[in-house]
Amino acid sequence: MASVAFDFTSLSHALHTVLLPCGRLHGRGLLLYPLYPFSCAVLRRAAAMNLRVVLLSIQGLLASPEADDPQDAVVAKQYKQHRQIYENTAKYWACEYAGRRTDDFPEFEELKSKVSQMKDMGIEESNALRALSTYNWNMETAVGGIFS
Repeated sequence: MASVAFDFTSLSHALHTVLLPCGRLHGRGLLLYPLYPFSCAVLRRAAAMNLRVVLLSIQGLLASPEADDPQDAVVAKQYKQHRQIYENTAKYWACEYAGRRTDDFPEFEELKSKVSQMKDMGIEESNALRALSTYNWNMETAVGGIFS
């Protein structure tokens, strides 16, 4: 079961800081999501619910992804149709933002290189990550999607 780490300086930060349990696909690490994969709708509902209920809802989404009723259609499609790419993307995020070790994830450097190449083209990192994830880490398609 996931546990939540609190930083009361910001409700948004508290909602996006989640400690994953050992043995999960992503490995153990502190994830600081920059509003991904949670939508603004979750934050808007936070005002109507108490913090405990919101955090339990987020915990449930992390523990049991529902690909047929997704919060993020791109991630759900990747989960169902390109499972290895989905797993590599999840591992990338855990390595990049949660301190997951990369020694058992040889694809990390390749994925990081693609992000760097897009940043060198003047694309912001968040946009590069979004495009690469959307287009299954295909550089040509991701760049085309941004500049079209």
